[in-house]
Amino acid sequence: MKNRRRPDFFRYSGEYLLFKEPLKIYLDTGKKDQVLDMAFEWQGDERIAGQFDRLAEAMKGRELGDIAVCESDGLFPYAYFYYRRLVCELKDRFHIDAYQKSRDPLKLVCRCFGVYEEDIHELIGSGVEVLSIRDLGDHLKAGIGCGSCHPDLKDILEPLIPAPVVEAPAPQMSLWQKLDPQSLAKEAHTILRRWSDKKGEGQRLELRGSRPGGLLIGVVGEGPWTKETVFPALREEMDKELGPGLELIFI
Repeated sequence: MKNRRRPDFFRYSGEYLLFKEPLKIYLDTGKKDQVLDMAFEWQGDERIAGQFDRLAEAMKGRELGDIAVCESDGLFPYAYFYYRRLVCELKDRFHIDAYQKSRDPLKLVCRCFGVYEEDIHELIGSGVEVLSIRDLGDHLKAGIGCGSCHPDLKDILEPLIPAPVVEAPAPQMSLWQKLDPQSLAKEAHTILRRWSDKKGEGQRLELRGSRPGGLLIGVVGEGPWTKETVFPALREEMDKELGPGLELIFI
């Protein structure tokens, strides 16, 4: 079934044991942490696996932490427990990040790059000229990921700067920046498969995941390919097909 597989593109994941069988849950989210896709891998009882199938469909389009749908349906006990556990772990990660940076976790503005409201205040207080959200992206990387924080960034900036917050003309976007996550994953798969077929040598490249602005790529098979030998030619191919700026991370 479509939910029972490791997806090509996901933002969060968790690994657990359910009745001594490995359970992996994958989540892809969009703006405001809206669930775009949920998938899982588990080789246990079909009735329990069905709970995860139904939960995956029920959560699509909902906010990541909106677990009321789980609580209201008694058919989801196992799926609810492990989904809620993953969500709590994600929240803990953000709290740990805030603690390490001596920040208030409730004032996290840009989740993609861990930018807090205090970071913006400190940047402007240091004398750096900030007149637009694009300026924040240049200095802090705030807002250059999924873009869901732009309204919050604008609200924070308006009382801090003398001039109205202006949106600087956006630079010309590369093709990869215009694609939704699923379309980008499909394009990357096609390019990697074509590149591998052309090069041969008993090895191939595969897409293993992603992060904002980047692709996680692995080398499969025995042979001479290494990151050092593959990267320059693959970088040139990706720039040609998808445009510059897409980060390639070999794992």
